[in-house]
Amino acid sequence: MAQWQEIDLQTGVWTIPEHKMEVEHTVTLSSPILKMIKELDTHPHSKEDYIFKNSRNDKEYSENAINTMLKRLGYAKEELTPHGLRGTFSTILNDKLDEHGLSSDVIEACLAHSISNKTARSYNHAQYEKQKAKLLEYWGNLLGDII
Repeated sequence: MAQWQEIDLQTGVWTIPEHKMEVEHTVTLSSPILKMIKELDTHPHSKEDYIFKNSRNDKEYSENAINTMLKRLGYAKEELTPHGLRGTFSTILNDKLDEHGLSSDVIEACLAHSISNKTARSYNHAQYEKQKAKLLEYWGNLLGDII
């Protein structure tokens, strides 16, 4: 549901507004993703347009549309879901903590998860912006190596 108005192509930051999540969340786009977004930006659009929109009605894709796309690619819903991809992100990056050198707190911050311990949450207000950017660049390169 990303919209063009949420993306700053100069800084490579996607700011997801509070009305779409519990709190505003920023995502520093990895180099491969930023390159793809810039290529999409060459097509006519308004700032309110969705970056990935349904060609039939100019609205955003629903989670069901993404599930349908995965099904057409041959994945059963028990094998792969959009939410399951978030779990894959967490699992792989937690497994590679020694390789990327960042903490699981940064992985959780990338996923917009809040600290579950109420006391710790009252003391720790870190946003981990630089660390999230480093981790997402690592992830983008890791995916690029796989594909």
